[in-house]
Amino acid sequence: MAFTAKCVNLKNKQGKEGYWGVILEGERQFVETSLVTEALSRFLGQNNESVLKATEWLKGNREEDGSWKSMWDGTYACLALISAGEGPKASLEEIERDEMLTKQKLERTKPKFVQTSPNLGVTEIKEKIYEMLNNTDERIWICSRFITEFWADIIKLKREKPNLDVKIITHPIKGKMKQKYEGEGQKFVEPAFDALQRLLGKDF
Repeated sequence: MAFTAKCVNLKNKQGKEGYWGVILEGERQFVETSLVTEALSRFLGQNNESVLKATEWLKGNREEDGSWKSMWDGTYACLALISAGEGPKASLEEIERDEMLTKQKLERTKPKFVQTSPNLGVTEIKEKIYEMLNNTDERIWICSRFITEFWADIIKLKREKPNLDVKIITHPIKGKMKQKYEGEGQKFVEPAFDALQRLLGKDF
């Protein structure tokens, strides 16, 4: 309702010729008219009567060479005309082709980053991480509360690919944090930390 009321207010302030603002001697209100035209075309649509009248005024008040009086006037007028549907058009075929290519790129791009959340199942998370580990040739950077799940795989990869950039940030196992490791993973905490510390040094 608030937007509708403001649009009605703007429409009521439009001059009979299609412009907005006060026309002074030798001056034309291109900037004001352009800004209001852009706003109304986005909210009321390109076929709105006020928008159509404003675009005709903007096009009809250009210089003899087709430009507007100043760079700023021309810039705002062009943006307004594009918003009102007066700019260059792209064919539907071009748009569909670009969408198809973008979809193909997304499908074929290997994952580079995974942020886990409660919405993902444990099995799904593990499979995705294993996939990333097995497909990497450059780097593995991990930030995780717990590290015992994949430590053996990481050590194996680093030994097979010495130039692999591996960095891990995790909680230390001092004090209460060690108790937070539960189940089978608990017995691997100290061996995992010792092995990773020896292999990665300051990168762990």
